[in-house]
Amino acid sequence: MLRARWYQLVEGGFSGSRAAWWIAAAIVTLIILNALAVVVGSDPVHFQRYFGAFHVFELFSIAVFTVEYLLRVWVAPENPRYAGQSDWTARMRYIVSPVALVDLVAILSRDQKAVPSEQGHLLARTSPLLEGRLASLGGIVTKVKKAIRERNLQSLGQWLEADALCMHAVMMTSRPALLYWEPATLAVVKAVRGLRVRRGLPCYFTIDAGPNVHVITLPEQANAVTRALKKVEGVQEVLRCPTGRGAYLQEESLF
Repeated sequence: MLRARWYQLVEGGFSGSRAAWWIAAAIVTLIILNALAVVVGSDPVHFQRYFGAFHVFELFSIAVFTVEYLLRVWVAPENPRYAGQSDWTARMRYIVSPVALVDLVAILSRDQKAVPSEQGHLLARTSPLLEGRLASLGGIVTKVKKAIRERNLQSLGQWLEADALCMHAVMMTSRPALLYWEPATLAVVKAVRGLRVRRGLPCYFTIDAGPNVHVITLPEQANAVTRALKKVEGVQEVLRCPTGRGAYLQEESLF
């Protein structure tokens, strides 16, 4: 009973009980604070001045995320997908199982970009924000790897969104400015945030070097998210891309 109760708390998320909602909110808040710490810490002056605070906060965050992960491993036998299996088998399958994610691509435009990506890369050097973004990438990559290892979509999604916005901020502040977004781009971004806040759906956006928006979510939530995206004005189509089978050797030449 105790393990089943904890399963509902750590896996219930925003759609679970009030206690599960508060736990999810606390984790999301900690993730956001970590994102802010990365941004502030990218400034060498702030990093040196508040090094002790950054270090303590990082240790605290690691401790919280470690406890959360261990709890998820402990309660894994309560997951219906492992029904009929021993506790040990269920936990091992949880630990080694890959992240099952779906990439929903909201197609807003099929037009060829006026400024190709190769030229955009050169223009990025003129942005005053480029140096800060490059300085923060190391920390972001570390956080993303950790989120993938722990199968923590909340953490992964927050970093995906932060980096996408940072990349487009660089493009928007280059000389001349590159503004790939369409009105529907922002509408989809706001819709995704609304799905998380109002409906508790675990979905997060990222944006390629263009107007189209990629929405990362879980397979069991993909249909609901797809229906919501299709209602956004300006969305022409929603493509569904599941997780691939992994790296493999292709014997037949592609060319």
